[in-house]
Amino acid sequence: MSYHRLPFIRKPSQALDDEIELLGPSQDKSNQTQANNIESNSLLSPFRSQIEAAELVEDDDVSEIQGSRSWRIKHRTGWRFGVICGCASASAVFLINLIVTIYAAASHAHAPGRVDDDSGRLTLFYGSCSKAQHLNIVIHFIINALSTVLLSASNYCMQCLSAPTRTEVDRAHAKKAWADIGVPSIRNLRLIERRKVILWGLLSLSSLPLHLLYNSAVINSIAAWEYQIILANDTFVQDDLWQQSLGTGDVSPQIIQIHDTFFSGLSPQRLDTDECISTYGQSFQTARGDVVLVYENGINISDGSAWNEGGGVLNLYNTPIEEGGADSVEQFSWICADENAEGPESLHLPLCSSEIPHIKTDAGNWSPYFGAVVSYCLSKPQIEMCEVNFSLPIAIVVILLNGFKAIIMAITAFTSKEQPLVTVGDGVASFLRNKDTTVSNMCLSSRMDFGNKKNCRRLLSQQALPQLWVANRTRWFRAASKMRWVAVITLYLVALITCASLLGYGTSVIDPHPGFGYFWNLGLGAVNTNTMISWTIPSQGISGVVGNTLVANIPQVILSFIYFTYNGLFTCMLLAREYSDFTLERKGLRVSGVPKGHQRSSYFLQLPYRFSLPLMALSGLLHWLVSESIFLVSINVYDTVRGASDGNIMTCGYSPAAILLVILAGIAMVATILVFGSFRLKPGIPVASSCSIAIAAACHPGSTGSNSDISTSELQWGVIDLPIGDKPGHCGFSNESVGMPVEGPLYA
Repeated sequence: MSYHRLPFIRKPSQALDDEIELLGPSQDKSNQTQANNIESNSLLSPFRSQIEAAELVEDDDVSEIQGSRSWRIKHRTGWRFGVICGCASASAVFLINLIVTIYAAASHAHAPGRVDDDSGRLTLFYGSCSKAQHLNIVIHFIINALSTVLLSASNYCMQCLSAPTRTEVDRAHAKKAWADIGVPSIRNLRLIERRKVILWGLLSLSSLPLHLLYNSAVINSIAAWEYQIILANDTFVQDDLWQQSLGTGDVSPQIIQIHDTFFSGLSPQRLDTDECISTYGQSFQTARGDVVLVYENGINISDGSAWNEGGGVLNLYNTPIEEGGADSVEQFSWICADENAEGPESLHLPLCSSEIPHIKTDAGNWSPYFGAVVSYCLSKPQIEMCEVNFSLPIAIVVILLNGFKAIIMAITAFTSKEQPLVTVGDGVASFLRNKDTTVSNMCLSSRMDFGNKKNCRRLLSQQALPQLWVANRTRWFRAASKMRWVAVITLYLVALITCASLLGYGTSVIDPHPGFGYFWNLGLGAVNTNTMISWTIPSQGISGVVGNTLVANIPQVILSFIYFTYNGLFTCMLLAREYSDFTLERKGLRVSGVPKGHQRSSYFLQLPYRFSLPLMALSGLLHWLVSESIFLVSINVYDTVRGASDGNIMTCGYSPAAILLVILAGIAMVATILVFGSFRLKPGIPVASSCSIAIAAACHPGSTGSNSDISTSELQWGVIDLPIGDKPGHCGFSNESVGMPVEGPLYA
């Protein structure tokens, strides 16, 4: 036999010499006799009220009775274990962030020739631009995964903190109000103790800067070359002809310098015209520098600027990189100049990228200047110096907030004493153990009856009248209030309309409009001159990093708030589904504390894993798509003449393709929740949803019920007392046989 000590029960003055030993559950039922039971019950009868009161404390009784072993049990089950797992996850994310930051700070270097600024950026990688882009995608995917884990753990803990205790529920009912049980709730904050409100607020506030900063902790910086277009003939590119030209003395020092610079270092590569068009028809030139357009000897190409001075150089133009905007000129627009072009201004035409495919089909007749056909190109290779940067100031803020969240979760798990009513099973178990007298004779009440303060006060202020049971299958959407539905749908519609408007504006300001196929082909998160935003936010230093980072990540905050409301709506509907299952199925309650008897324990709160895990994945995917829709752009500009950095451009860019995918995903989410809302619940038990009063009303025992605690048994809802004559029947939860209510008789 096992015995449990109750230290708070005093011994009888003349009966026991020590504290009372309460006979516990038997390990060997054959050793129990009826005489022992009678003796035990007789002995304990003076203290029965104290023992029953102790049983009402869900966690403290286990802690007091079983000591350190029960402490381990309490923290390895239910909501506490979930919060501890969340704390462990947050701590793991904290360690990853800390290790990466230390590594970046200890081993960072930057591309040669780049001038350091005061932005606090460290370099994780520099070199191949394709590798930098792939690394950036992988890192941002990991960041969004870690962010999803961290914020999901935070939301889990916030729901536990906002869950009311039985004391807080009783206090609300006494004021003729009700609390939410089993769902994320902001309305509960006015009902729960101040300590939990403060912890909830700290977790909520710490999420805001994480959304604003986390994705911008790592930045992909493009190294783009400003190059020269040299119009020349064979005299410039063939060594023997060049030497002959030098012998004449007609070659100016500037031409000699251009020639020596071009042919020094990495050897130029010969490109056919179609290959030349493809190679230089890029938004930013990261692997190529100066290019020589070679014409046949005898062609005289000069616009009067005295370039035809010998040495085979016919003309020369620079290709500056602009800071972006709808009216900006693509760096490679010179490719699209037609045969009527007679000056440098005609070489810079908007949206040349949309014409590149047509030009390549007739590359043999490519004549970008004065109608002269280019024979071939000589291209000067450049070392790629793209970077994956790591913002140290942002990383430090993220680490501090990350650690702060882990500490708050630990405080929540290890310092909370009274058991909160986290799941609907917690609420049913509590009301079955200790019935709520404020809702007597209201067994068929539903959430809709107490939907607003006025109705709630009126119903609780008057004598309850018997009700008729109506056999209808309520749809899932009835589980949530109109206000919750209006809030979710309104937020989604506003967000979708805003996204669609910005998408339309962002694509329409580019003139001439290239068609949406052009924007789709740019890809997700692609940096393009035409989709870079030109505004007054600084483009240099730490102010440029912070300003553009905040703008780029504001949509992340909005998305998180929308998802929070979406998750809450889904939780309401699935709570109602779980609750309605008790009509046709006898089962144990699912509780968030230490389970007893037939009670079940699970680590999810109200959303089953088959719903919560896909929703978490969808949240991560949406956050990633949003990060690809509007993003930080950093371009390190290099000058081929000096071979060094010519400054940095920092702004925000947008991706029309990613914005479109976000819109489609948002429409799919709205359609999904509307479809689920149209499902029907099983007929029988009224829809209590998260309303504490409606749940309490369904937990009143019948007239023939015993005073024993049935919350640990397998339960079913139905008719407990049959209607007889003028006496109404009664419905509720029972561990005995129940019947299905019928239409016609009254129930109270």
